[in-house]
Amino acid sequence: MKKDMKYYVEITGERMLTNIEKSHELTEELLKEYELFQKKSGNSDICIVASGSSLNAALSASMFMKRFGGVNVEIISAGDCMDYNQNLTQKSFVILVSQSGCSTNMIQVAKQLNALNRPFVVLTGNVLAELNRYSDCVIEYGVGNEIIDYVTLGFSTLILYFMLFSLEKVIIVSDGANMGIAREAALKFQETLKSLSVYYEREEYIHGPNMQLTPAYSVFFIDTNPYHNRMYEVYEATRMVTKNAYYISNKSEMTERGLLLCHLKNVRRISLFFHL
Repeated sequence: MKKDMKYYVEITGERMLTNIEKSHELTEELLKEYELFQKKSGNSDICIVASGSSLNAALSASMFMKRFGGVNVEIISAGDCMDYNQNLTQKSFVILVSQSGCSTNMIQVAKQLNALNRPFVVLTGNVLAELNRYSDCVIEYGVGNEIIDYVTLGFSTLILYFMLFSLEKVIIVSDGANMGIAREAALKFQETLKSLSVYYEREEYIHGPNMQLTPAYSVFFIDTNPYHNRMYEVYEATRMVTKNAYYISNKSEMTERGLLLCHLKNVRRISLFFHL
């Protein structure tokens, strides 16, 4: 079949369904780079630099990213990046987008950022193209090499990619023998929902990983520890960042306390109580 514009329009729906099914695989590397950036910098801002259809796609996805990712997202053109808004790349997580991987203006941006010693990630449909020479992290976002100039598949799949990247992340927190349950819960989230899910021991969670929290995260706390109520205190602190925090326990007095706090603060919360 001739690969013209009509061909790429016709396969767009099927390709996007495939990308949804393998969303974890597609976004895993970018998520790891982003979480590493957050831990090193203490910042969650994202700056996307693109041109043409890639710029339009990023703009189309930006409101979704802000709402469901819970972070500040700036979209700028290659020209704006080079001439007027270099400051946005100084402290933000920078993503350069070039579907072809050969856009001369994006190559110039990459050269400039390297000269300024500012790290960035490249999203492209062709990981073997010239941009590969300027970044240690080049990610194919699920479009492949669309071989016509007037891209359509790349526009739609890039919007979807940024949406998948911004979707809810899950953390399971526990201690003691319940760490096996936490591991299994994280595994099942990834297997069934294709959502990035990780597990932490209680003290490890508050020793760094909790700094990555945004309102988009869901955090589940499993607590049957008979020695103290520290897990519940960590749960309450987590609720200050995300409302999607859930406390699972066999301690009825703790869930009752949580329900009372919900009533007093007039906040809609969910408390889960399991007799384990």
